[in-house]
Amino acid sequence: KIQQGLTEKVFVQNVYPWQDHASFYGLNLIGALDISYVKNKESAVSGLVVMQYPSLKCIYEDCQEITMSQPYVPSFLAFREFDHYKDSLDRLNQCNPDLFPQVFLIDGNGLLHPRKFGIACHLGVCEDLVTIGCAKNLYLMDNISRDDQHSDKINDLESKGDYFTLKNKNEEIIGAALKTCEQSKNPIYISIGNKISLDTAAKLVTGLCKYRIPEPIRKADFLSRDYIRTKMTKDEDDE
Repeated sequence: KIQQGLTEKVFVQNVYPWQDHASFYGLNLIGALDISYVKNKESAVSGLVVMQYPSLKCIYEDCQEITMSQPYVPSFLAFREFDHYKDSLDRLNQCNPDLFPQVFLIDGNGLLHPRKFGIACHLGVCEDLVTIGCAKNLYLMDNISRDDQHSDKINDLESKGDYFTLKNKNEEIIGAALKTCEQSKNPIYISIGNKISLDTAAKLVTGLCKYRIPEPIRKADFLSRDYIRTKMTKDEDDE
């Protein structure tokens, strides 16, 4: 019920001048948030990066070991991750407020969710941020499935930046399958989090991709996974 009530507060259109500019003039800072989980444990690592735009130079990194106090429940991941993401944002605001991004890419979904309120929406609405959900895999629900028709549409994506929309059972557009790399056959799945249109989100994310996954997400994911590999695994070996 909480998610169903808050989804009405999601802004699904552009609200800032840079979003309507062909080259995103005025956009200077992009952030990305990711959580990597330790297999068979309640421990995890949250990663936040800030990159300059358009150079994509990383100018801020934050990596924290966290404990997941909430159990994993499908479609309720936001309640498990929100507080940890908020902690990362609060640290950034306190230590380097001048580096606070104008838009965040979240490793997860936004409107592409059974109740149209995934983690990208949850964070965007509650923290009043511009957010985009960027998922590596398709969220299967309602009439959205990885069937032959879906595969055919993927095969029809010819060039980087091409996408097709995804609709729920009510025929509402809730996301898109976006081809982000000429060399990859598999798209990523983007969705509005808050304060941006789907088309603008697709154009921005495409421009952030050297490979299949947008660079800010790749960096945040690497940061958290590297922490697990070098710090947490090492601690276990020392024991």
